[in-house]
Amino acid sequence: GSHNQRQLSRVAHRRLFVKQQISLWKLGLAVCVLLALVWIGWRIIVQTTAQNLAATDPAAALRWYPQESSALNQLVEQELSKPTGNLDAAREWSQRALRANPLDAHALALLGLIADRKGDQKGAETLMRMAGARTWRDRTSQSWLFDSDVRKGDYVHALPHLDAILRVNLDAATELFPVLAALTVTPAAFKALTEFLATSPPWRTWFLGGLSNRLANQ
Repeated sequence: GSHNQRQLSRVAHRRLFVKQQISLWKLGLAVCVLLALVWIGWRIIVQTTAQNLAATDPAAALRWYPQESSALNQLVEQELSKPTGNLDAAREWSQRALRANPLDAHALALLGLIADRKGDQKGAETLMRMAGARTWRDRTSQSWLFDSDVRKGDYVHALPHLDAILRVNLDAATELFPVLAALTVTPAAFKALTEFLATSPPWRTWFLGGLSNRLANQ
């Protein structure tokens, strides 16, 4: 009898030990899940705050989140707006933005502007073409590529860049009207423009209406 009691006691002890292990495992798992949720929540708060500050106070945004690409781009634009801006610092910020977000076409375009300012036309062209190929929504690269193609007299390839700007931002129409109107003066540019208008871009009616009010030769 006493032997059986000892065996039952050992079995009960093992069961209790197993239950305790399972309880500890569940507790540990719950703590890990809780810590992960807290970490994710904090990351969301940090990144959201940095994004909100990026346009108005990029330095503060980077204190919250050092890899906030839009804040880094903002710092680059501030340097490029200065006649004697620190181009080396600007390039480092653009490269950081690209490391943080390899798909950031605007950071690529800013690197192109830096190369242009440094006199590296070949490098600027390469970077701008890469930025333009990633997205047609970046006005910096599209404007630069339009100007570059116009300087080469390549109006056929220049016009799609202007079209990209107008499709994204029709508010730019008034600003860009003189640029489009100037293309009617040069025969090669006029030919490319009429052929492009034949594809019915969404700004065609607006442009022809404005042009008819200004041209002496209807």
